[in-house]
Amino acid sequence: MQKTASAPAGPSQLFTLLYRIHGPQDWWPIAGRSPDIQRNHLAVPTQPEYRWEIMVGAVLTQNTSWSNVERALAQLRTAGVFSPEHIASLPVDELAMLIRSSGYYNQKARKLKLLAAACIEESWLDTTGPDYTRPVTTGTVMQSPAGYGIPQDSSPGRERLLEIWGIGPETADCILLYACGKPVFVIDAYTRRILARLYPDGLPPAESPDTGSTGHPPASPIDPHRARYRLLQAWFSARLEADTRLFNEYHALLVRHAVEFCRTKPLCGECPLGPQHQAICPGVSA
Repeated sequence: MQKTASAPAGPSQLFTLLYRIHGPQDWWPIAGRSPDIQRNHLAVPTQPEYRWEIMVGAVLTQNTSWSNVERALAQLRTAGVFSPEHIASLPVDELAMLIRSSGYYNQKARKLKLLAAACIEESWLDTTGPDYTRPVTTGTVMQSPAGYGIPQDSSPGRERLLEIWGIGPETADCILLYACGKPVFVIDAYTRRILARLYPDGLPPAESPDTGSTGHPPASPIDPHRARYRLLQAWFSARLEADTRLFNEYHALLVRHAVEFCRTKPLCGECPLGPQHQAICPGVSA
């Protein structure tokens, strides 16, 4: 029986619903979830090679599926040219052929070489802060340890990443969140799609003071499809605590839900949030 949909009051309720449906995601996906990965209290890999893999993956995933990215990453590893030093020294045409499966490979090869050069020159993978290698304690994302700030490391700032040709807000924020442990909320096409379907009349304005640095969202409803990146980011930041592990898990849950249910051609009848189940989402008309 179809129920009348009632959208979640805000991002906190949506996170709770998605977490109950899908459980922890253990993101960013790295090297087939290799068992030797060690993550710190911010869920960031402590090994530099895995943090670099996240940076590479964030570039390769632009405008393509993750399965295509995995093939490109495997090609780089098989060829033995995965490190920043290898990528920086490899001719751009050779690099492009190795990452061909990711699409737009000529552009992405150039982006990776620029990213690798900056990473080497500015020692982004070096860490100096004692908290950076602190292991994750047991518990869910909702029980993440308190009192630990951003690791004292040499990772890049957002503006520095945006200076690199081909690195836009989404790619920069993926790098900052997953590879550097910075509490930034990533907005991608999946997020926009889910929000647009949950809130067909627009996102409700924030009711609580902004706890981040992005400013208050406007008082009028926000169109998720047309809103600027920072405006949607502000909608989340205004209602959520700036918590790296929370933002990590939240973004991963949105991706998971979009891939499984909220596709371009949505599976509304099967979706746990759809009108035939929890009736959180009104569904998409045929």
